[in-house]
Amino acid sequence: MTEAPALDGRFLSDSEAGAFLAYSSDRTAFDDLAVRLRAVAADGNRVRQLVEFAKTRGFEFDD
Repeated sequence: MTEAPALDGRFLSDSEAGAFLAYSSDRTAFDDLAVRLRAVAADGNRVRQLVEFAKTRGFEFDD
């Protein structure tokens, strides 16, 4: 939302049973999303930052 506004509306996502799924007919959007997700997944500090950001925005994590 804040770092990749160009991706807004270009894919749909669904999270279930520990999985993240994305749907789109836009291959370019998928490639961009993949690069961004890999960077986050490889950086524990970045994950913590995103979790804190989500909490401040009112996101409720379903543990």
